[in-house]
Order: sequence, then structure tokens, then C-alpha cells
Amino acid sequence: PVVASSVRASNMSAPSADETFGAKVRESFEDFLNTFCSDPHGMQDASPAEDALQRDYLEQCKVMVNDDRTTLYVDFTHVNEFDAELADAIVIDYYLLEPYLRDGLRNVTDREHPSYGAREKVFYVCFYNLPTTLCVRDLKSKKVGKLLSFCGTVTRTSEVRPELAIGVFRCEVCNTDSDPVVQQFKYCEPVKCKNSSCPNRTAWALLTSSSDKSRFVDW
Repeated sequence: PVVASSVRASNMSAPSADETFGAKVRESFEDFLNTFCSDPHGMQDASPAEDALQRDYLEQCKVMVNDDRTTLYVDFTHVNEFDAELADAIVIDYYLLEPYLRDGLRNVTDREHPSYGAREKVFYVCFYNLPTTLCVRDLKSKKVGKLLSFCGTVTRTSEVRPELAIGVFRCEVCNTDSDPVVQQFKYCEPVKCKNSSCPNRTAWALLTSSSDKSRFVDW
């Protein structure tokens, strides 16, 4: 079972507490994707060959791969039914856990469909049917980092633009490429060139060609 957030808080002084917590959630989420069936009665008469096909999210993974997509849609009531502690952890610590959930989906997809090249793709998990829906005026600072749904009226839309999610930068002093830099709600560059003999901390060029490892999402 997933360790509840309140229990984890008492162990925050331990090294890599967040990573340990995230890994446990990833394992539980993978177990959910691998085994959840919304019709357990139908599973009783299934043969071993039919068993996997009747599991909701393994079936959706197959459709996702066939359609060349990387987004899985998860009914949150299913998560809560499968493991209430897992559901609570996702709601409370969503910002921390979201990368681990995506990694869990990647692991399941890679195992079930090894020819899809899951390791080279960016996956997303979208939840719906959350237990509560907030109004826009209820989106206070205490909700930051949590999983929630809200309703409002759209008064204006704009064209879809690319948003940088992970950036790889080239040092303009020594031409060394940086490790991937995850963007944190703003444009983030490397702190220092990874070339130990280079003093650069400010001169960077974002690599954006299709062969580079920078990744963009729709904004």
C-alpha cells in the first residue's frame, strides 16, 4: 500500500524521502494499470488469453499505441476503488507525483508494446471524474500543487502555441550540450556549464531542431 502523505511528512529528514515516496506510488499506479477491471464478474469466466484484454487500462494502452498517442485517460473513481491511499496521495501531492505517474505509464506501455519505442516518448496521464469540482474563485494558493478540477466560462481562446517542457542548451562558450533541464513554470536555463573547465553560467542557446532532446507541449 501507498504511504499516506501525513506519514511521509514525519520522515522528510530522511535522504531521498520524496524519491522513495514517488517510487512507491509509481509501483502502485503500475499495479493499478496492469490489473484494474471495472467488470470483475466478467473476469471470472475469462480464459487466460482473454484476461489481459478485459483489463480497462491495458486495453486503453493498446488503443493509445494503435492511434500513436501518448495520453492515457483515467477515471479517478477507479483509482479510488482500487486503492484509496493511492488516490489520496495523488490528490495531495500531485505536483510531486506527476512525473512518477508518467513513468509508470511508460513502463507499462514499454512492457506491453515493446516495439512502440516508449522509452523515447513523453507520456501523460489525464484524470477525470474527480470527487469535487471547484469554481474559479475557489482556486486559492493552498490548492497549488494538488490535483483538482474546476469549472468556469471560457470568454476568449487563442491559437495553440508550443511550450517548452524540457530544454537542452548549448554552451555558447565551449559548445558543450547541457543535460535536459525541466522547466518550472518559467524559462529555466542550466545553472552552470557541465564542462568543468568552462566558467559559463549565462550564455546559452536552446536546441530546438527535431534531432535535439528539447521537448515541447501544446500551451
